[in-house]
Amino acid sequence: MSTFVPLPVVHKVDHNKCTGCNVCVENCPQEIMELIPVGNRKKARCKDLELCVACRYCEKMCPYGAIKVELPGHELW
Repeated sequence: MSTFVPLPVVHKVDHNKCTGCNVCVENCPQEIMELIPVGNRKKARCKDLELCVACRYCEKMCPYGAIKVELPGHELW
């Protein structure tokens, strides 16, 4: 029996670039991206890093380059 071990993923969202367009939420295969209120706007965040598989769809799909996914100690493609 295998045990799921979460990856030590780091999500960085630049709230100066994020427009709250919802593209990351719509494209996350794990369904863990969400928009949260920041001031009077909505901004992206990962709501459960333990479920993130570091696929980087949120980063790749963001039309504003606001999301960066890192896996400390590992090189991501």
